[in-house]
Amino acid sequence: MKIIKAPNGFGGITKLSGKRRRPFWVRITTGWEIENGKAKQKFQTLGYYATRKEALLALGEYNSNPTDLTKKGITFKEVFEIWGTKHFEKFPSSEKSLRPVFEKYCSKLHDMSMEDIKTIHLQNVLDDVKHLSASTHHRIKNIMANSFKYCLENDILQKDYSQFVKITTEAESRKEENFFTKSDIQKLMKSDPDEIILVLLHTGLRIGELFNLKIEHIHLKERYMEVHGTKTKNANRIVPIHKDIIPIIEKNMETGSYLFSNSKGNKMDYSSYTKKKFKPFMDELGFTQTPHATRHTFISLMDAAGVSSNSVTLKRIVGHANSNVTHHYTHKEIEELIEAIDKLKIM
Repeated sequence: MKIIKAPNGFGGITKLSGKRRRPFWVRITTGWEIENGKAKQKFQTLGYYATRKEALLALGEYNSNPTDLTKKGITFKEVFEIWGTKHFEKFPSSEKSLRPVFEKYCSKLHDMSMEDIKTIHLQNVLDDVKHLSASTHHRIKNIMANSFKYCLENDILQKDYSQFVKITTEAESRKEENFFTKSDIQKLMKSDPDEIILVLLHTGLRIGELFNLKIEHIHLKERYMEVHGTKTKNANRIVPIHKDIIPIIEKNMETGSYLFSNSKGNKMDYSSYTKKKFKPFMDELGFTQTPHATRHTFISLMDAAGVSSNSVTLKRIVGHANSNVTHHYTHKEIEELIEAIDKLKIM
């Protein structure tokens, strides 16, 4: 065993005896302890290397950018749990959508060290579920991206391989199909769609936001609604009421606590509505769109009407910009939102 000396506190390289593929043992100094009245360095293994040059480079790189070795070898699952603990405290609703996806579709990565995960491992996970929806793919990629972001922020890794992962073509095509074309809308409107579909198409609301909408949050005379979003704080916003759905809003404000209630007067259930009403109606028309298609369609139609999808106005209406309801909207700002939404023509 031959010890190659380095500056004090820098660490050390030891060449181990015998025939070994990686004989150079690199240790770094983690502290000092007193033994028999003398100060003695405490070491921790950095790694094993094939050549002295590789060992020196690794030791030099560590000293120029030290990492917490207690986190070396941390697994994908461990990172998710650490990151998720803080994220889910801030956004509790996101756990319901992300954790099942992590458990079911990212299992191949669970026990892998973050240091060993490369682009091919991440891409294989997505390719294995190419038959699933685009939203599921994006949730998987979101988990990957945040896991690597955590490692970068904590000096566990130096490279983010999640940025090279691509959503599969099949999933992306499904995403592109999840809106109503002009001919779809014509067919839909001639088939007497229910009031929920009409309100969704004229507001860009997520269906969950619509079902959460209480009568007390609707200001019909002033033509706006206080929407308490289901996604992020940016989803909390003021949404103007389109002139064409004023009769629908007015009619449904007469009964119950919510704008739309079930037969028992309680808040409408998404699964029940989709299964019993929305999907049968889509099947009847030969459509495959989901309720979320109304939101994509609203944004597209507003853009076609001259309210750009990149504009602050449209972003505020759909909750893509910071428009928290705690912000005081001036009368002029609300008028501008109303003016913008009235440009929309469904038929």
